Amino acid sequence: KRMEGGFQEKAAAYESAKWRINQLELENKDLLEKTEKVSNENEGLKGKLKDLPVKDATIEHLEKANRDLTEKLTESQSDVRRHLESLKATNEVLSKRSEESNTFVSLKIELESKVTELEKRNQLLAEESSKKEEELRAHKEKSRLRSSDNARMEVVLKNLQSELDSTKTMNSILNDKVSLLSDEKKSQEPLIKKLRIEYNELQESTTAKISQMHVQTMDLTKQNMDLTEKLASAEKSVEVLTKENNELSMEFSHKKSEKSDVEKENSALTSQLRILTVQKDRAEQSLSSLSNDLQMRDVELKALQQEVNHFKDQSAEMRKVLQIKSSDLAKTEEEKTALQEKLVLTKELVEKQKQDLSDAQTRVVSTFSQEEEIKTQVALEQANAVKYKSLYDKTRSELNMLKDQISNVSNMEESFQQELYYAKTQADDRLFEINQLKGLISQLDLTQNKLVGKLKEVMADLEESKRREKEMEKLCKVREEGEKEREGDVGRLQESLRKMDSEKDKLMEDLDKKSESIQTLEQTVETQSMELHSAKLELNTSTIKIRELEQRFKEFKGEYDSILNQCKKLHAGNSELQERERQAVTEIGALSEDMTAMAREQQVVNAELVKAVSERDNLRDEVQLLHKKSLDQERMLEMKIAAIREYTVAYKELGADNESVLARLADLEREIAEKNAMIVQREDEISTMERVVEELEVQNRQAVSDAVSYEAATSELTSALSTAENRMERDMRERMAAHEKVKMSKLNSMQLEAARNAMQNEIFILREQLSSHATKERNVMDENQMLREQLSAQAGKEKNLEGLILELRSTGYKEDGALPAYEEEISSLRADNERLLQLLSNLEEKRVEATSPSSEDDEKPAAAKTPKTPRTKLNEQLAALRSENKRLRSNLQATQETVGRMSTEINRVRDDYEAVTRELNL
Repeated sequence: KRMEGGFQEKAAAYESAKWRINQLELENKDLLEKTEKVSNENEGLKGKLKDLPVKDATIEHLEKANRDLTEKLTESQSDVRRHLESLKATNEVLSKRSEESNTFVSLKIELESKVTELEKRNQLLAEESSKKEEELRAHKEKSRLRSSDNARMEVVLKNLQSELDSTKTMNSILNDKVSLLSDEKKSQEPLIKKLRIEYNELQESTTAKISQMHVQTMDLTKQNMDLTEKLASAEKSVEVLTKENNELSMEFSHKKSEKSDVEKENSALTSQLRILTVQKDRAEQSLSSLSNDLQMRDVELKALQQEVNHFKDQSAEMRKVLQIKSSDLAKTEEEKTALQEKLVLTKELVEKQKQDLSDAQTRVVSTFSQEEEIKTQVALEQANAVKYKSLYDKTRSELNMLKDQISNVSNMEESFQQELYYAKTQADDRLFEINQLKGLISQLDLTQNKLVGKLKEVMADLEESKRREKEMEKLCKVREEGEKEREGDVGRLQESLRKMDSEKDKLMEDLDKKSESIQTLEQTVETQSMELHSAKLELNTSTIKIRELEQRFKEFKGEYDSILNQCKKLHAGNSELQERERQAVTEIGALSEDMTAMAREQQVVNAELVKAVSERDNLRDEVQLLHKKSLDQERMLEMKIAAIREYTVAYKELGADNESVLARLADLEREIAEKNAMIVQREDEISTMERVVEELEVQNRQAVSDAVSYEAATSELTSALSTAENRMERDMRERMAAHEKVKMSKLNSMQLEAARNAMQNEIFILREQLSSHATKERNVMDENQMLREQLSAQAGKEKNLEGLILELRSTGYKEDGALPAYEEEISSLRADNERLLQLLSNLEEKRVEATSPSSEDDEKPAAAKTPKTPRTKLNEQLAALRSENKRLRSNLQATQETVGRMSTEINRVRDDYEAVTRELNL
């Protein structure tokens, strides 16, 4: 019944082991599916990383396009500046020519006005001479009455007297010459008519040309205004493009910083992945060696199973033989006596066997405790495997985070490409507009050249008109040579003309100065659109002045026509000259008033000159300010260009770094995929090894139970079992070595997690130790219960034997040798009970002390006392197993110490790494 109960327990344990194996297989399948998912994700990351060089190429292409755009912008700016300089030069030429034309027109108008005034004066001199004499007389009478005005009137009278004397002389001379001119007039009238006709034609032609010149200048001014507006719009567009370029450069720097952060994270992850790959390689090597060893052990275990089955068959046959022999003993008394003699011998053997069984039971209990400890260690290893799985999940989550970051970076790069494309299209539009402006500027240059040619022609016509006027002046001089009275006036007029020429030279110098100031101003027009507006206003004012001058010219022209009519009247008759001589006296007063008016006008002119000088100073100050502003803006542009160059250089460096990082990431991902595949293989091998180990444990238990159940068999079976147990002992040693290798590989694979969560691992280990101690206590309690059951069973046997002895004594069994044998058997059973009690006490001491060396040390001398029989060999083998268990425990302690040292070193390395990352972040 005990054997059947043991077999049932073993069958239940076997089924539980099978169920556990199935669970482990399901977990292995789940792990395989997860590893496949991770491999697929890694492949997706590889694809994205392969796309990254294409994106880098597009970024480089966009950088080249941006550089081309910047070069084109600089070229367009240089072209615009050149065009502005050309426009400035043309404006200067036009302003100079307009000023020259205005000065020429003003001089011409002044000359014509003076000529007309002279003619009027000459006409009125003769008429007003008599009036002046009368007025002088009246003035003399009034001077007597006006004592207060004597000083002033004396000067006036002196002047008037001198003028009267001159007029008298002129009148006498004119009277003399009028007679001569009357004769010459008749001969010179056809020439005068021709000259008047030519003069009128020249005047008409000059007026027409001047009007054309004014129209052309107005057109040119309008075109200049349009060009300035277009240039202002072009400058605004250039400013907008520069702003957009600056914004893009800022975005690029921001993305560059984000990319550097991602690269730092990638570098940290790559370092961690390299550590994991090294650990995985080591684990793979150890697992490969273990897999080979386990395959050999599988073959040997199959052979052992075959031998055990053979032994089971032999034991069944032996049981049948024993049953047949027991029936034969019941039939014959002779066989009883022989059996009794044999029983004496067998009792001795039974006692020895009982001793051996008790030793074996103690050893089996110790082996069971060792096996339970091994189970706890396996559970710890499974927990470590769970931790490794969690670490693997963490790394996978980190990889997913990296994927998300890479996708975000790719999206940002796509948006940046779209923005660059939009900026490129805008730059193309601006270039198209600039090209259109260039075409318009070229057309304007052509029109300007045409207008310059026309101006040259007009200037040539003007020179011809001047030449003709000179000829007319010569003719007038020839005529005036005959008129001596007018020579003094002509000399005065020449002196006034010289003064006007000097004033004209001064004004020209002032205009040259102003032109120089305008040149300096126009140099700043390149960057200041407001000055273009002021130039437009100045051009408008100049056009208004030109129009006013044209109106004045028309007025002077009307006066000139009136003077010509008066000249005709003078040439009409001598009677009119006499009347004009009389009116000359009155004209002298008008001339004096005119002189005073001229003095006033001169004062006004002087005031205007002072204003012009002040305006010139203000313009110089404004020019200096504008020049400073232009220099500041040029410096700002140079700074921006340098910054753009630095951004481009930095972007190139970033692109190179990005390519290197991408190459590194590709290599790392390739290694990660390979290592993941190797991990999957090694996990499969570990699961198979664990299943094999569990099967070996089950088989070991079965073999031990079979050995215990079949110890009562023959010596041949015991010898065969001893050989089998030797093999099993060797297998157990190899299995423990394999366990150590597996444990080392798992510990090596879990170093990273131990580095991150050292405290958690220690807490977990403590909890596991507590659980292992609890399981050990439970096992000890179970063993105590088993021993107590054995004690109760042996007590029942003793009672049975005592009952048999009493029955034999009551029946009168007189064989003296049989009863002592039964009594010896009872004493042996009691001794066995005492031994079991000692085992119970030892187990309780184990439970208290949580160590096993004391019990093992107590059991060694008991084992040594037994003689070396086939059963003692088993005892020796069990002792060897115990020593091997001790050695394994010492190795476990050593490995735990090494793991602790490695965890401290890993923590130190982690602290150093965190310090370095903090410094980099700072």
